[in-house]
Amino acid sequence: MSTVSQSATALNPLHLYRSLQDLNVITADSTTQPSIVVALSGGLDSMVMLRLMLELRYQYQVSFSAIHINHGLSENADDWQSFVTQYCQINDIELSCHQLVLEKTAQRSLEQIARDARYAVFADSLPVGTFVLTGHHLLDQVETFMMRLSRGSGSKGLSAMRPCANLPNSMGQSKQIRLVRPLLSLSKTELIQYAKQEFLDWIEDESNACLDFDRNFIRHKVSPTLTERWPHMASAIKTTTDLLSRESDLLSLYLQQDLSGLIESKVFGFECLNLAKLAQLNTLKQPELVRLFIANHTTKSPSRNVLTEVMTTVINSKEDSQALVEFSGYSLRLYRGYLYCLKLTSEAVPKTITLDTRSDESLSDEPLSEELQSNEPNSNEPNSNEPNLNKPKLGGLVAADKTQTYSQELPSGSLFAGKTFSIIVLPSFFKECHRFNQVEADSEKNAELLVQVKWGQIVGKIQPNVKSGNKKVSELLKQKGCPAWLRERMPNVYINNQLAAVGDIAVAFELQPHIKVQLD
Repeated sequence: MSTVSQSATALNPLHLYRSLQDLNVITADSTTQPSIVVALSGGLDSMVMLRLMLELRYQYQVSFSAIHINHGLSENADDWQSFVTQYCQINDIELSCHQLVLEKTAQRSLEQIARDARYAVFADSLPVGTFVLTGHHLLDQVETFMMRLSRGSGSKGLSAMRPCANLPNSMGQSKQIRLVRPLLSLSKTELIQYAKQEFLDWIEDESNACLDFDRNFIRHKVSPTLTERWPHMASAIKTTTDLLSRESDLLSLYLQQDLSGLIESKVFGFECLNLAKLAQLNTLKQPELVRLFIANHTTKSPSRNVLTEVMTTVINSKEDSQALVEFSGYSLRLYRGYLYCLKLTSEAVPKTITLDTRSDESLSDEPLSEELQSNEPNSNEPNSNEPNLNKPKLGGLVAADKTQTYSQELPSGSLFAGKTFSIIVLPSFFKECHRFNQVEADSEKNAELLVQVKWGQIVGKIQPNVKSGNKKVSELLKQKGCPAWLRERMPNVYINNQLAAVGDIAVAFELQPHIKVQLD
């Protein structure tokens, strides 16, 4: 742990306050207090940021909290957590701590794995609209620039870290969580001087001395040598990153206008890239528009190698080739002349789920009749890949004169995962839909009802309208424009072992006046 003595510095709370105003973190509207969280590792940079925010709390009544991520990579990690916890307790700062278990892979650096895991915690645990403040300074920006230069990055990559940027994962973007780096223009020397002034303690991460990490090699070997030769190198690189950032933003605005004319909403609302229209544009624009399309969906810009693979393997492939490129947790595929960019799932296709009514009007907890318990599909319904599995445990007698509502949050592996799937059965169903009511009610008011959601049932048949005749689920989904690789993930509704609906896109014709299917 390091301690330094007092001296003067230009860095002060007013400097930070004005920076946060410039970045629209703090606004003139005092009635709306944003959620501000300091990313607190316990190192010099984050302790300086925390102390500055503490001063803003005293002087300007700015509320904030802190978050600490224990990566578990050092034998001292628990001590660091204790250090920041004690500091926050003494200064009455709300602190949340999160412990990670990281798995190393050959494809990604440990720094990258730790950063992505850290951002995932931010996205999962912080409220919508949070500003996450970090202590990154000018030397960090120089290191980022050099690392990206060594990898052959373009103007967007070489613009390095932005003072304010979206959290780079899909959940973070959907929750509008922003990373804010208000100290980027300041040197590390200025941060150290402020720490002297405030008598700050901080932890020293021993891994920062390890030259096996690219960033550390630049910090200890490359940057000092260049600075000795060109003393103003850091400020010159900052000027370069600022210029590249503006040029990159201008290019994105220019391309976004073209891209908006290429995007079309296809089946289930998926936004896809019209490749026929793309082919009519200048060949220099085409790959950049594909890059922007991918970045808009994944929150990450693909590398040159990934972009080349998409252009050659997917976009220029035959329609029936089922070519696939995976990038940043998304799959890029071609279907009917459109490029799809959909979130990957490693989850298996879900199994059958038997639903129970939400109504308190159910008349009995008696078990289903043997006919329904058998869970055997109708002989005209070739619908089950897993016969006699997942026998229903729910169901039974219900009030036939009451509307029965069934709801289920769709599980991982399903289309529309996380959304609520509702099946509403009206009283008229019990009187009019005889094919779906093969089990006799025990009275005029009681009837047995088994409602299930099944997946992978693409060979089942349904009649969606009076003139259509029976259609296979696979044929119906194909007509609706559903890509082949998604069809088995469509949730299908079965009532008393009869196919009643395909998602919310088709209800059996004879049932349409009597049941409703909703997806919320």
